[in-house]
Amino acid sequence: MITRTRGYLPHIDIPLGTYSVTFRLYDSLPQSVYLHLRQEFDRRRRINDQNLLVVLNEYKMKIEKYLDTSYGQCWLRNPRIATLTIDALKKYDGQSYVLHAYTIMPNHVHVLF
Repeated sequence: MITRTRGYLPHIDIPLGTYSVTFRLYDSLPQSVYLHLRQEFDRRRRINDQNLLVVLNEYKMKIEKYLDTSYGQCWLRNPRIATLTIDALKKYDGQSYVLHAYTIMPNHVHVLF
């Protein structure tokens, strides 16, 4: 495992590791929804009898469920924009990474590298 930083967030590289990445469009999760879910997560995390991993997984599932409602402008629904995204994902496939799978949703993307 290699850990490095660029001065802000740490990066962890696991040689030959597999990474699951989800990224979303800016307006796909309203700030009010995010803050509500985050406050709920923080409140449940403070309860000592709560398993942190269980609480974190529930938090992630709630975010994914909201993303699946296709809130926002959903620019990735446009075939031209979705194709640009796919082309960008495939650009360095086999050179810098192996692209195993991807899913383009209307307002977010799932990738397995």
